[in-house]
Amino acid sequence: MKTKISLGKTPVFLCLLLLHVGMQQLMAQSPHQFNYQGALRQSNGQPMSNQSATLRLRIIDGGPQGNVVFEELRKVTTNKLGLYQLAIGGNPSEITKGSIGNVNWPSGAKFLKVEADLAGGNSFTEVATTQLLSVPYALFAANSPKGDTGERGERGERGERGEKGDKGDNGQLKGPWLSSASEVATDRNDEAIYQSAAVGILTKRPISALDVRGAARFGDPATDAAIGINSAAFGSQNAATGDNSSAFGQGNRATGSMSTVFGTANNASGSRATIFGTLS
Repeated sequence: MKTKISLGKTPVFLCLLLLHVGMQQLMAQSPHQFNYQGALRQSNGQPMSNQSATLRLRIIDGGPQGNVVFEELRKVTTNKLGLYQLAIGGNPSEITKGSIGNVNWPSGAKFLKVEADLAGGNSFTEVATTQLLSVPYALFAANSPKGDTGERGERGERGERGEKGDKGDNGQLKGPWLSSASEVATDRNDEAIYQSAAVGILTKRPISALDVRGAARFGDPATDAAIGINSAAFGSQNAATGDNSSAFGQGNRATGSMSTVFGTANNASGSRATIFGTLS
């Protein structure tokens, strides 16, 4: 396409050569842009070497007479062959409308309108309006909406088993007991230890400092007798063999169910029996 432009008294022709419209699809921090190259020539076809000009480039939506969605101004200077090259949307440019990154490429056809002022001012003459075809739409691909999730593929074959690793060092068991001296967890049995929380035996939820569920023996209990269910023996050589029985003191026997004995050398053999004192 040739468009006649008058510069002073000398008629010249501006020949727009659309050599290539390439796309530079840039990721993350880089700006969106695509390459554009043209040429300025005399009416006789000779290149206008080292010619300065101002270009106005517009991207139009829908058709040549549609809405302008992006516009920028460029100062260019041709080389000795009359060629100039720029990246639409790149630097340096004066963007006067929109953003190349916000152009809604899939909304419809897009056209590139090029206008020029060979005097370098703002009196523009239309050079050409060309529809942008497939290449610039890579801009859309960079920000296209996510598609539907595809079907799950078949499970792959199981990989080979890896080599056995080296044996690690033996770890040190650390229980909940704390050292009275250092106040850190310890598994030593030759120093005083304490527990800062409630302790439960046969229960996961102690409701007192020491919560024992089931039978228990404390002190130096008699070893020649078993202990009854939920029974307790306290002191020296005591035995609580009856279920739910208790023996306190020394040498006592609580053999009856739910019996209780206190003192020395007593035997509460009856059910619900209670004995105090010392057997004479």
